[in-house]
Amino acid sequence: MISMKSRKRAALTLSVIMMLSLVFGVNALAADANPRFEAPNNGQPYAFSVPFQVNESQPYAGIQFELALSDPNCLSFSFTLGDAVKGASIYPPLTSSNLHNEFGFVNMGSNAYSGDLLVGELNITYTGSEPQAITIAEMKIVRIKEDGKTTEGIIKPSPVQIISVSRAGSEPYYTVTFDTAGGVRTGGGALIQTVAENGAAVAPTVTRSGYTFSGWDKTFNNVTSDMIVTAQWTPSGGPGGQTPGDSGGETVGDTKPPQDGGFPFDDVHEGDWFYDDVVYVYENGLMTGTGATKFSPNMSLTRGMIVTILGRQADADQSKYPSCAFSDVDNKIYYAPYIEWGRQNGIVLGVGSNKFEPDRAVTRQELAAILHRYTDFAEFTLPVTRPYTQFLDEKDIAAYAKDPVQALFSAGVINGKPGNLFDPTGTATRAEAAAMLHRFLVAAGV
Repeated sequence: MISMKSRKRAALTLSVIMMLSLVFGVNALAADANPRFEAPNNGQPYAFSVPFQVNESQPYAGIQFELALSDPNCLSFSFTLGDAVKGASIYPPLTSSNLHNEFGFVNMGSNAYSGDLLVGELNITYTGSEPQAITIAEMKIVRIKEDGKTTEGIIKPSPVQIISVSRAGSEPYYTVTFDTAGGVRTGGGALIQTVAENGAAVAPTVTRSGYTFSGWDKTFNNVTSDMIVTAQWTPSGGPGGQTPGDSGGETVGDTKPPQDGGFPFDDVHEGDWFYDDVVYVYENGLMTGTGATKFSPNMSLTRGMIVTILGRQADADQSKYPSCAFSDVDNKIYYAPYIEWGRQNGIVLGVGSNKFEPDRAVTRQELAAILHRYTDFAEFTLPVTRPYTQFLDEKDIAAYAKDPVQALFSAGVINGKPGNLFDPTGTATRAEAAAMLHRFLVAAGV
């Protein structure tokens, strides 16, 4: 995602986030939901362009897209900014022949855009012989707030648009896109497939921490149209996906300390590196246990847990958030009011398709981004106690997390792993989270 410099965030609700309409169009294909291009059957490279037309009445500073190519060996692309946004810059620099690419444009100056604008063109070159597809996936906007600052917001779920290309004379075909719904592909068929009419797509193998795969939401053994197939998941009670009442979830009211008020956890000892951190978060009411006497320091912290912790720190009034807007958050579970509080205050943005994935283990870069947004909400000022030196896996840190990682590292809140690695997609244990929260709140002067 496009990341902005640190800014002070005022409380906001998603109801004020602008809705952006995106229209792809080339000549007569402009009205097609999923435009198709036909290349001459001469074996030569075929180039075509897809305009990005944006109609938005409220000001914005940039837009970001995620691009997925069905076969990067025969598809390449570039992006040309339109005259209306020439003051902007492509960010990050585009790369071709890459299976997944996040790109967009942003103006870091004072200019803002609005109205019906041709913001640019996606230029695609096709060199294959078999039908291929290009998916414009998650779309985000960098909008201008009332205080003149910028922030990000997810506007459209995935996929926004599917563009197909084939050689003249090819048999009729369709594009099948598999939506993992928070899971990860580990094998099997590709997530984007072009399938001959009445043919069958090959199911990907997918997994999701804490969940059991229960099937796809529709069949794809006789394909007669473009389609999106979504994975279905059932909580399994494993790490990162615990259900209420088992030993995995951060519970409220069920893990009361002993009557003498002492430290209750028999799996946290004075010799442990995280002992002082767990004492701090427990005594300050930020983290309770996973059982009456268990803290489970080595268990992964989930997305629902971290928002609950921050909601407690902010003394959020749960009664004001009786219903959560995310479709995958059960209002009966302890974290529901805190997630809605975080959503309304811009601390969490969801993962697209109106989902939050509360029981998935939070990644290190997600945790950094959430803490950074919380500093804006709480009007914390983090100190700079050391210079930022890039990690060896810097390129693997998502754009939306780069500024948060830099700010939290410079404040001494987060550290790298052995070998000067950050491990952005790795997960954080509850012990690591306790240590990070301890350093975070001390650095903020709380």
